[in-house]
Amino acid sequence: MKLDFHSGRRLALARKLKGLTQENLVGEPTFPSVNVKTLRRWEKDGVNLARIEDIASYFGSPIWIFTEESLDSNLFQRYLIDPELAQQHRRIKAQPLKIQPANPWFEQACDLMAQSQFSSFAQLVQDKDTNSSGANGWSLLMWAAHWDKPVFVTWLCRHGAKVNSCDADGFSPLIAASVRGNLESLTHLVAEGADLDHQDHQGWTALTWAASHNNLLCLEALLKAGASPNPEDQAGENPVMRAIRNHFIEVLELMATSPVNRPDFNQPNQQGQRPLHLSLEVNFEPAVRLLLDQGVDLSLTNHLGISPYDLASSQAHSGLKELLQSYL
Repeated sequence: MKLDFHSGRRLALARKLKGLTQENLVGEPTFPSVNVKTLRRWEKDGVNLARIEDIASYFGSPIWIFTEESLDSNLFQRYLIDPELAQQHRRIKAQPLKIQPANPWFEQACDLMAQSQFSSFAQLVQDKDTNSSGANGWSLLMWAAHWDKPVFVTWLCRHGAKVNSCDADGFSPLIAASVRGNLESLTHLVAEGADLDHQDHQGWTALTWAASHNNLLCLEALLKAGASPNPEDQAGENPVMRAIRNHFIEVLELMATSPVNRPDFNQPNQQGQRPLHLSLEVNFEPAVRLLLDQGVDLSLTNHLGISPYDLASSQAHSGLKELLQSYL
């Protein structure tokens, strides 16, 4: 029986986040059929690899977040709350490190860029097609944004590189910079006319990525530049909702205090869920306070016709119920 040590720690954390004791968890009908003694051994020594898939299925999460060695507890919690975000991050992490050139000079140009050898890079690329890309569809400009090479970003844009070029997943250079929190490159791309509201194939904009990664500086720069604060992705979510799901109060505070492009905190998602209702459901009191201070409409109901006050009452959140009552 092969055990995975990391999965044991994460199982214990997931159980506690769900508010369950070991006795409660083994009594759950959709949890693997084990006794408390086995669960204790799993949490201490690691889960039997043959059972990890069943455990991940119970928590509604990808299997790999229970086994990935490099994943810290904060990221694990974020991925457990938002499995779609976990899949998005997984796709970014899987981006091939080996660049397979479409042209003989492409790999050399990327190596020079990675080493910040600008003069040699410019000499090599000056008479080439700056929109060439490797087999993975990433152009030189995409790599410059990904590696945060702002001087290269500007040079490429001014030598014919298309600032809004995309890879097969709809990733643009601006999104590549935002994902990594590369403020300098992002600022240079904005100055070169990058499409602030371009959506990748999942419907995520650069601002969505910044908000979902807690990249506050990039988020602030995008808002100031005029990026929409309310784009909806393919799942019907917007950056405010994703920040609430991830308990990113700094993101919400920044968006609420932005001198331009403040989001509509009453806006529902495609399922009819509203930010205040979601904050109550995930018991995120700082977000509830912020939304109330922003003057959200307490008379608005969600897709089930339930008001925020009634939702707080039904979930037995006495503190939140009293907080809402003080604003009525």
